[in-house]
Amino acid sequence: SPVPKKNKTINIEAAVTDDNGVADISTVTLTFNGTNFSMTKKTDINATAAIYSGAFNLSRSFPAGNHTITLTAKDISGFSASSTASFE
Repeated sequence: SPVPKKNKTINIEAAVTDDNGVADISTVTLTFNGTNFSMTKKTDINATAAIYSGAFNLSRSFPAGNHTITLTAKDISGFSASSTASFE
């Protein structure tokens, strides 16, 4: 939850896999509160998986409570997969 009267940065890391190899992953996007944030590749895990990272800021006026983020990965063929997680 946001600390009263302070902005908070939320850092996200995700392992993204593609059976055709990490070079086949074209974009990884984090969606929070209707806004998309691009994630960047941090490191390869192996030939088919990589760690992607991203961040977004919560203003001090953002309401406390449970919130949901969605991560969507797309490959160069246009196929995509999404995963959703919640945080407080």
